[in-house]
Amino acid sequence: MFTSTLEKIEIYIIPNLYVKTSKEAKKQMTSYIPGDFTFLPANLGEREMLADAYKAVSISEAWDAMKQEPSGGKGFMFSDDAWISQINRHIKYDGHSGGSYGWTMRQMQFIALNGWDAYVARRLGHVNSSSEANPTQPTQIPSRSYTRDPASVI
Repeated sequence: MFTSTLEKIEIYIIPNLYVKTSKEAKKQMTSYIPGDFTFLPANLGEREMLADAYKAVSISEAWDAMKQEPSGGKGFMFSDDAWISQINRHIKYDGHSGGSYGWTMRQMQFIALNGWDAYVARRLGHVNSSSEANPTQPTQIPSRSYTRDPASVI
């Protein structure tokens, strides 16, 4: 963790995450500190939910675990996985509904799979033309059998 002396800002670094984005997207993108969601519009607590979850995953050192699906096909909401329980112990945001919690965890999964720069680029609309997937859904999902369309998960 790094704390700035000018402002008290906590920064959590995710090791070994590198994402290739298109050259055009890199030119158009401003650098955003990983975990700082202020580039998003302030609506319905989205920034707070995401920042809190990002911090919880970082403190739990669960970024590698976030690359996989929760076991048992229960999703993040109903999983008994120890790594999800560990993350949940560090979540401080108390305004989650079941839907907002699941959505927030899918955002964290996207970051784990694709990296911070790819997340920022997608949320800002700077999508690599070779990959036009939903910006809130991971472009690489670990193999799993679905009983419904995976796009409906988010």
